[in-house]
Amino acid sequence: MKFSIPYNFDRKLIEQVVQKYLGHIHEVYLPANSNIMGSGRKRSTPPNYDEDVAEIADILHRHRIEVNMLFNAACTGTRFLRQDAINTLLNYLSVMYKEHGINSITIVALRLATVIRDNFPDLKIIASTNAFVNSVRKAQYWKDKGANAICLDRDINKDIKRIRAIRENVDIEIRLLLNDPCLPECPYRSMHINVEAHLSGERTNLEYMDPFHACCGAIFKDIRETRPWALYSSPMVLPRYLHHYEALVDIFKISGRSLTTTDVLQFIDSYIYNTPYADERYASKTGVRIGMVPDEAFTKILNCDKACYDCHYCEDIYNSIQKELTLLNAALMNFDFHTR
Repeated sequence: MKFSIPYNFDRKLIEQVVQKYLGHIHEVYLPANSNIMGSGRKRSTPPNYDEDVAEIADILHRHRIEVNMLFNAACTGTRFLRQDAINTLLNYLSVMYKEHGINSITIVALRLATVIRDNFPDLKIIASTNAFVNSVRKAQYWKDKGANAICLDRDINKDIKRIRAIRENVDIEIRLLLNDPCLPECPYRSMHINVEAHLSGERTNLEYMDPFHACCGAIFKDIRETRPWALYSSPMVLPRYLHHYEALVDIFKISGRSLTTTDVLQFIDSYIYNTPYADERYASKTGVRIGMVPDEAFTKILNCDKACYDCHYCEDIYNSIQKELTLLNAALMNFDFHTR
C-alpha cells in the first residue's frame, strides 16, 4: 500500500517521514501559497513559504517521495473567471513545477483542469475529494478534461459497488481519503468546505473560527445522542478494514494538515502498522468505536444500498457491541474489587 500524507508547516514532520517511512509514502501534499489560492484548510501559508516548498521538494525527491500541491479551494468567487487571475496562477505554477519540482497538483474546479493541461501537458492533475467525484460519469468527465487521478468523494467511501464501477470503467488512478471523521452525507459539507476555502485564502478577522462548530457540530451531537450507529457509514476507514480496498484503490490519503506533528505521525503509524490510534481518535471525537464492528458486518455495510430508513442492521450491531462493553466493564470492575 502507498500513502499520501499531509504537510503541516512543521519541517520536523518531513525529517521523520524520510527517516521512518521510506517505501510506504508515495507523496507529501501541501497547499499552494494562499496569496494565489486558498485550500481545503483554514490555515494561511507562512512567510517565505515558496522557498520552503523548494527545500522540502528537494529533500523528498532525494528519497523518491513526490510532492503534491493543493489548489483545492472549494470557493474562489469569480476570481478565476478573470484571465489576469488565471495568468497569475499559471505563472506561479510554472515556478513550482519547472523550478521547484512539484510532481502533481490537486484541484476542485474542472475548468482549471483544461487550462492547466493545455499549458503543462506532462503535469499530473488530481481531482480533489471536494470535487465530489462519486460516479463513473463524473470520473469520466475529469479524465476527458485531462485529469490523471481522482480522490473519490468521501461520501462513497463505504459504497464498494460505486468504487468498483469507477475502477472497472474509467482508466484513471483512484485515491481514497481515509481519516475524515465527519457525518455520512453531512448536510453542512458544502458550507464547511466553502468556509475553509475563504479562511485559507483571505486575511480576515475570522481566522480564529472553527468551521466544525460553525457548521456541523450541532447536528453531529444530535446524531451521536439519538442514532450513533449511523456513524458506521461515516467516511472514516480504519486500518483494519483497508484490505477491502486494496484491489480498487491506488493511493490512500491521510488527512491532517491542521494536526500536530505527533498526531500526523501517529496516524501514519496507525495505517501502516495497524495500530489502534485511528480508532481511538475517532472514538474520542464521537463516542463510537467503529473499530469494534466485526469484519463481516463491515463487509455488509460496504455492499448495502444504504436504505437505513428501512433497515436496523447497524442499530442491532451497535446494541450488541454496547452490551459486550457493558459486560466487559462489569467484569473489570468485579476483578478490580476482588484484587484490592
